[in-house]
Amino acid sequence: MIKLNKIGRPYQVFLGILVLFALLFIFKGCFEEDAYKNKTFHLVRSRQSPINLMGRERDLLGFIDDLIVSISQNQKIRIVIDNIGTNQLFELLDNKRYDGIVIATQPSLLNERWYQFSDPFYLFGTVLVVPSHLKVSSLEEMDDKRVAVKQGAAAINDLSSQTSAALISYENMNTALSDLLSNRIDGVFLPAPLAYSTIQGNDKFKIVNGPLTEEGIRIVARADETSADFLISKINEGLSELKNSGAYQKLIDKWGLINFGK
Repeated sequence: MIKLNKIGRPYQVFLGILVLFALLFIFKGCFEEDAYKNKTFHLVRSRQSPINLMGRERDLLGFIDDLIVSISQNQKIRIVIDNIGTNQLFELLDNKRYDGIVIATQPSLLNERWYQFSDPFYLFGTVLVVPSHLKVSSLEEMDDKRVAVKQGAAAINDLSSQTSAALISYENMNTALSDLLSNRIDGVFLPAPLAYSTIQGNDKFKIVNGPLTEEGIRIVARADETSADFLISKINEGLSELKNSGAYQKLIDKWGLINFGK
C-alpha cells in the first residue's frame, strides 16, 4: 500500500496564494474584456507621412489607415482614427486627448517608463548595403570590415552593439556609396527605404539583411492609462493574425509598398 505524506501547512498556504493570484489574474482579464469591449478607442496620426518613403508617402498613410481598420475588425474593437496637421502627437497623448498615437518611433529604456508601444506596423530600420560581388550573407561576416554610417544617426548605438566592424562616419551618404564602389570601405548602413531606392535598377549593390534596428511605425499609449494594456494587446494580436493569414502582405501589395521586415 502506498502511503501519502501529509502536506505541511506552509506549503498549503503557498498553494493557496498561488491559486488566489491565478483567480485574480483570470478575473482581471474578464473585467478588462467586459470593461473595454464597448469602448471606442480614439487614435490620431499626422496628415504628413511619418517617414520619407521616396515618393510613396501617401500610399503609406493609406496602408496605415487600412491596417488599423483591419485590426479593429479582426479583434472586434472600436477604433476611430483622426488625422491632423501637426506632428506634436505626444503632446496630445500626454494631455489625454487621445488613447493612442500612430507615430514612427521605437521603445527605449527611457520612454518605456511613460509609454506602451505596439509591435511595429511597418519596419523601416537600418539595413546593410554591400557591393554585389562581396560574398556576405550576414552582419556577423562584417566584423573585420569598414562600414559607413550616417554622421549623428540615431541608430549608431544599436549598430555598434551588433557588430565589431569599424564604423566610419559620413556626412554625405552618396559619398559613402561612391567610396563603396571604389573599395575604400566594405559596406554602408542605410535606412531601408533609401537603401531599396538606391539598389533599384542598380546591380552594383545588394542588401544583405532585413532591418537591424527596431525603428518602425507603431501605436503608442500612455503607460498610466488603465486601458493601455488592453489596447496594445489587441493591436498586437490583430497584427500577428493578419501577418499569419497573409492579409498584411495583401495590404502591402495593395498600396504598392515594400515589406522591409519580410
